[in-house]
Amino acid sequence: LSLHDALPICKVYTDRVIHGIKSEDELAMEKVRAILAAEDEFKAGQMMFRRGNLVKAHELFLAAHLAVPEEAEFQAYYGYTLFKLNYGKDSDQAQLGVDLIKKAIDNHVKLDGGWVLMGLVYRSAGNHKRSIGSFRKALEMNASNVDAERELRRSMQEMQRDKAKATTEIGRASCRERV
Repeated sequence: LSLHDALPICKVYTDRVIHGIKSEDELAMEKVRAILAAEDEFKAGQMMFRRGNLVKAHELFLAAHLAVPEEAEFQAYYGYTLFKLNYGKDSDQAQLGVDLIKKAIDNHVKLDGGWVLMGLVYRSAGNHKRSIGSFRKALEMNASNVDAERELRRSMQEMQRDKAKATTEIGRASCRERV
């Protein structure tokens, strides 16, 4: 082994041992660990979300989103909880949440869960037609999406209830005018 051939080996050794510079394999492994940790936080967030603990879910979705910002599903759920926690309180933060969901949907064409979240946003705002359209879009992407099926039924029932209520109120107003 000549001195010329040994220099690159010595540099690699000093970089790793003395300077703590990681190899490409070590850097790749760190990235994989970060993704797996973010996935665990996201799954824990989904459990809190399903239990109705939006504050804790929001914290977990935020951590997952910050760890892997390019993951559209993490972004969409973080956006939804941001919207939900701020709707009616802080319109700028609520709108930021909506924008995050829309961006996730735009960047990931097959994100059926994102369309479900968008439908929930529309329903929260009382826009049943757009919520129904969002849930149908989710079902077009994934016909077995049970959340989309359930929420589509709920939105259709709420829309029918609102129409019936409006019809009843119009009828009452007509009766009062006659009296």
